[in-house]
Amino acid sequence: MKTRREHIDIYCIELSEESPLEVLKMGIKAKRRNLKHGKYSRALILPAAMEKGAESTLAANRVMLVDPRGLIAEKDLLEFLEVFLEPHFWPWLEQKQREKQGTGDSGGPPA
Repeated sequence: MKTRREHIDIYCIELSEESPLEVLKMGIKAKRRNLKHGKYSRALILPAAMEKGAESTLAANRVMLVDPRGLIAEKDLLEFLEVFLEPHFWPWLEQKQREKQGTGDSGGPPA
């Protein structure tokens, strides 16, 4: 399946030739180094293209959910992480890895 990517500000839209509205993704993807901050903490630098507020709110376990504008309460982020994201993310990732092993693709992280 061939795709065409069009970048508009921070939005990435993927259009499939077979079904133009089938795949739609928005957002930024980046790999960032965790920088030492103080004695025990690590800092993650937010991408410049993101809209940011004075503070960020977050919820984290094995994955991190961050509101860089600080508009969503920490308890709401944590509830969403626990109820919706965590239970569904890991089975999805395992399935994706099994599919990659089946095709022999040794590419980088999922797009």
